[in-house]
Amino acid sequence: MMQESVQIMEMVWKGEAFDYKGEFWSASLPEGDEAHPIRDQRPWGDHMPMAMTGLSPNSPSIRYAGAHGYSPASVFSSNSALIDHFDIYRKSSEEAGRVGNRSMHRVVRDVFIADTDAEARKLALEGGMGLAWKEYLLPTYHAFGIAEAMVEGTDLSVSDVTLEFLADNFWIVGSPETVREKFEAWMDGLDGGFGTLLTYSYDYIDNPTPWEESMNRLAQEIVPALPTDAFTMEPAK
Repeated sequence: MMQESVQIMEMVWKGEAFDYKGEFWSASLPEGDEAHPIRDQRPWGDHMPMAMTGLSPNSPSIRYAGAHGYSPASVFSSNSALIDHFDIYRKSSEEAGRVGNRSMHRVVRDVFIADTDAEARKLALEGGMGLAWKEYLLPTYHAFGIAEAMVEGTDLSVSDVTLEFLADNFWIVGSPETVREKFEAWMDGLDGGFGTLLTYSYDYIDNPTPWEESMNRLAQEIVPALPTDAFTMEPAK
């Protein structure tokens, strides 16, 4: 289903007429400018950069990204999973005749920064981040066995993976100094770094200021202070 969806999008971006009937989807683009006189579906520069997210070990979507020249975007569950994702991406890229560069690897983390550790923890747990994990993400991780990876490097069991565990051991939450230390400790455990840090975005509409300040601090205080080799600058090919 996903592959058919991507295939249809790529046909639309070519801006050429097509009539597609697949196993899951049917789509078409009529021929002639009079059929779509206003919109130009072709991407700027005639190329649409694509990224595919992956979470599970041996992720099929990360493998698909490598095979088709897309960027891999790993949703964090553990360092070993990130290393596994990049190995899969590199191998599938090479099998397709491409070079799988670390500069293409995107990694998604949960981050909340406030003046103090206690304040950041409270805002994370009681705000949109905590609500999203409580009602959707954490039950999903447990249901699919992904929570087991989250206790990697600890003496805890999967039953210990609660919201409080996430705030203290999994999310990157705290004061600017604490968050910087957590980033450095995390990256020390990675083999070769990665290309781009992504962060989840949560709904803090009832009190947006702390969330906006957290994002500003991440960009202005944390990332510039991280070691220069934390993010791989290997040129894409």
